[in-house]
Amino acid sequence: MAKALKYFIDALVLLVVLALAMPLFIPADAYKDQIVAAVERSTGRTLTINGDLDLRFRPGLEFSIQDATLSNAPGATAPLMAQMDSMTIGVDWRALFSRKITITKFILEDPVISLEIMKNGKANWEFMPDAQPAAQEDGEANDTGSDTVTGSLDALSFGDLQIVNGQLTWRNHLAGQTYEISNVNLKIELPDLKGPVKIAGDLIYNSENFDFDLALGSLEAITSGAQTTFGLDLKSQLIKAKLDGTLTGGQDTTIKSHARVDVPSVRKLAAWTGTPIASEKGFGPFTVEGDLNAAGPIYSFTEAKVTFDDMKADGTLKFNTANTKPVVSGTLTVDKIDLRPYMTETEATDEDSGDKEELKWDDTPIDASGLRALDVDFTLKANAFYFQGYEIGNTELSIRVHNNMLTATLDKMDLYKGTGKGTVTFNVNEPAARVDANFTFVGIQAGSLVQAAADRDVVEGIGDFKFAIKTGGKSQNEMMHGLSGNGALTLRDGKLKGVNLNRMLQVISAFTPDQAADATATQEGETQTAAQIGSGKSTDFVEMGGTFIITGGVLRTKDFALINDALSLSGQGQVGIGKQTINMKLAPGRRADDGGTRLKMKVHGPWNDIHYGPDFEDVIKGGLRDILSGDRKKEDGQADKDIGGEIVDQLLDSIFGPKGN
Repeated sequence: MAKALKYFIDALVLLVVLALAMPLFIPADAYKDQIVAAVERSTGRTLTINGDLDLRFRPGLEFSIQDATLSNAPGATAPLMAQMDSMTIGVDWRALFSRKITITKFILEDPVISLEIMKNGKANWEFMPDAQPAAQEDGEANDTGSDTVTGSLDALSFGDLQIVNGQLTWRNHLAGQTYEISNVNLKIELPDLKGPVKIAGDLIYNSENFDFDLALGSLEAITSGAQTTFGLDLKSQLIKAKLDGTLTGGQDTTIKSHARVDVPSVRKLAAWTGTPIASEKGFGPFTVEGDLNAAGPIYSFTEAKVTFDDMKADGTLKFNTANTKPVVSGTLTVDKIDLRPYMTETEATDEDSGDKEELKWDDTPIDASGLRALDVDFTLKANAFYFQGYEIGNTELSIRVHNNMLTATLDKMDLYKGTGKGTVTFNVNEPAARVDANFTFVGIQAGSLVQAAADRDVVEGIGDFKFAIKTGGKSQNEMMHGLSGNGALTLRDGKLKGVNLNRMLQVISAFTPDQAADATATQEGETQTAAQIGSGKSTDFVEMGGTFIITGGVLRTKDFALINDALSLSGQGQVGIGKQTINMKLAPGRRADDGGTRLKMKVHGPWNDIHYGPDFEDVIKGGLRDILSGDRKKEDGQADKDIGGEIVDQLLDSIFGPKGN
């Protein structure tokens, strides 16, 4: 761009010199061809003047061209590099006696300019002054006086400089970028090329109006690659930015400054850039302030202070805008990370046919548009982390978003008096999002965790928990039904709420198996079943837990155990995570030969209405087997055999289902 500016100034001075050299009494048409030829020798491009060309005193010297075009470089997209309705140049002829050129007026009206980096890497503003036009006659002078013109820049001074209703198209074929700016209006204060420059104006980009004020310590510094001071104040409805610092021109412009950027709504800004965020919650105001360094498309903040919605952070930030999707990276220390406003809330269903509402995970489509808006490579340290119902303490987290995939590595997490670590990936490249998670938690308050995860007050205790799971789906409901993986859970020194297993087993154990179906006990003058006596209480335990596998949204365990001072239970069964149900069988004794009653307990029902009671199915099965099969000896002293047992098993299984379920 610095070269483009230099070429533009050279061409401007050339026009002024040519105008001053024209005899004032010669008609314009007589020297129009000479101007066209001179521009072509100087730039290698074709200047076409379709309108009038005037030269007159008003009271200084004024030179104007109407309806002119300048051809583009070979291989460029647009046929014209520039066209304009009119260009007016005013010159103070009295200053010529002091060997100075004072341009009192320079006004471009309705210019249309096309700047382009072509597929071969060349820029269309790089002119070829040595190019020979096809119409050049033998012996015609080739010296345009370029050195003289460039050397005369020191003698230039300017007055009223304006661009009115301009249009600019920027194409970069190497980066695949195309930008169009319209309604460009500029007023420029440029006393001379070595002094300060002030530019005030407005433009429209992507249907949004921007006002700006730019101040430079020296325009010459930009063209020569030297350093100069600068200030920029940019305002629009979508973003406000203010920068003050130094700028170094040349091939790769660099900036060192203090900057502040304010975005009233990240959601509106994302929609404007073409990556809308569907969620109506969160993604509000964003502010960043700090020391800004810029080199090409890369902008970095140091000593940055960031606010996003009601979260605050400080650290370093880097923005890379070279590609269509911005890349944000850095290290931040955050007072809190609150993701609750950005997540879909589960609404309670009104379908209620009884005292308990129907349980169902949310079917609202998952909004992952935020992951598609930009790429991220962040290290975060947060004093608090809120996610759905979870409230997490000090957290050290690395977040990477690339190719629409989020990878979060949790190095440390303080969670409900315990600690945790692990990784999770969230892939939204397919219509159905995919999640993989692997976590280990130690010393967690299980009651608080279950309350946050499922909104159920069913357990207390200190627990260790590890799991590796996978799932996918377009909604929370689909994901919960698609869970698969494995893990282990151990709880210590707690209680199971909603049932007194000790009391229930005491009642059940007082009856023989054939009486268990009608087992009752009298408590406070009322006749109650064992399940009724055990309900509404709690069961203390020293240890509870087991290992599990998950397939199709169903968790299955074969080694569940609960131990307290008076009770030892072993269990097996399943928990329907997708359907939010439980179906477990518990037996006294951690092993089959541990003694105690033959009667097992059954835990079943939806999560919000869990039932505990005797497993009458096993009682009936066992009794029928004894009656139908009997005990008989095999001949010749062979081992005992339950004659007809296989037939009985098949019969009972057809009625009650396979044994052990």
